[in-house]
Amino acid sequence: MVYILILFLIIIFFISFTVTGQDLLSPWVISCLMFILSALFIVPNIESWNVNLRFFTIITILVGLCSFGFGEMIVRKLTYQKAQAQAINQKTTSKEQIHIHYSILLFFIIFMAIVTYFYYNQVLHLAYAAGYTPSSELPMLRFARIATTSNIMDTVRTNKLLGQCVILSYSYAYLMVYILVHNLIFGKFKKYYILYILPIMIFLVQVILTGGRTQFIYLVGSCLLTFFIMYQIKIGWKFTQNIRYVKNAIVVFIVMLLVFYVLGTFTGKTSKLNLIETMSIYTGSSIVAFDIFLHSNMNSPTNIMYSAKLFGSNTLFGIYDVLRIIGFRVPNLVNQAEFVSLGAYETNIYTSYMRYIKDFSYLGFILIEIFLGFLFSFMYQKIKIVNRSSILIVIYSIMFQVIIETSIEERFFMNVLSLGYVSRVGYLILLYLLLVKIRVRR
Repeated sequence: MVYILILFLIIIFFISFTVTGQDLLSPWVISCLMFILSALFIVPNIESWNVNLRFFTIITILVGLCSFGFGEMIVRKLTYQKAQAQAINQKTTSKEQIHIHYSILLFFIIFMAIVTYFYYNQVLHLAYAAGYTPSSELPMLRFARIATTSNIMDTVRTNKLLGQCVILSYSYAYLMVYILVHNLIFGKFKKYYILYILPIMIFLVQVILTGGRTQFIYLVGSCLLTFFIMYQIKIGWKFTQNIRYVKNAIVVFIVMLLVFYVLGTFTGKTSKLNLIETMSIYTGSSIVAFDIFLHSNMNSPTNIMYSAKLFGSNTLFGIYDVLRIIGFRVPNLVNQAEFVSLGAYETNIYTSYMRYIKDFSYLGFILIEIFLGFLFSFMYQKIKIVNRSSILIVIYSIMFQVIIETSIEERFFMNVLSLGYVSRVGYLILLYLLLVKIRVRR
């Protein structure tokens, strides 16, 4: 059944690729590719994971992708005439370089270095609270990760100002990615661009200190997407470079896998798994776990789909966090799903679809996918119609984690609709207005 799933996913991919005008950057096309990628990682593990996908799982995945595609095609239909009127196939005339004064660049480099130092001390404090000692066999970040994902966090005081500084560092790093890509696409590399690269490297250190690796994937995905969009703006949205995009994406993906695996050594996550096993668990196990979830849901006498104590308790963490902050008595929800066994392995990722079905039923799942297809296509079409470098590209590339992880885990409600990401985007817009928009107008 795994091969049947792959066959149907390839068919859906070619349908999406055709109806979008061979637009390889289409959110629907990329969503299909992500599910194909996850399905391919199942193949070498069919026996070891005891995989036996059910046809209902295949149908559910196809319905989700088609629903997303329906939302995208609505936007494309509504914006078709406007896109034609704006003549988006013409090359952009906006090739002005973005330059920030050296003093500002140096200030933020020093600022981010200081923030990273204090952030390291805070992470070390969390690790000690979780039982870390210099003689511990496991890495320090492993203990810090345990602290941040358990009740230990309730007993340890963290600096809120430092937290905001880390968020500001995130926003500044993504702004530097945008400026660097913009200047490289519409100009040539200059030696002082190292001042744009250094904040990105410091941010990567902060990412490592979190003990997680997904932010690294998001950053790489954002860089790649920003580059492709900027390049399309430059050449006039002509999709004659699809093969080049695929080649670049494959090279970046291979490098990203290697770095992703190496980063796992800092937290001890890859101490027992090789590269293929690690990527299979993180990329392919979600579909198998989703199949187990659907089978359990259909055969459960209590129907786990409606067993949640709070409406949307598996997805609406950000909204409930806001309610709790303003005074409502709402419990602190745990966003980690339960582990399921896959032979000798375990996983707790179920694709983005599981949480939608569990919280909002199958109808809610379909409506959410239509909405997401509409939202991301609207932003993408807006970028194409405006056809110039803008802050919308940065915001879109940050939110694109929802598409990157659609076959792995839910990210729209859990991440994008959270106070942390609202703050990130807010700081990003503020920095863009102060450092880019106003200075460019001058």
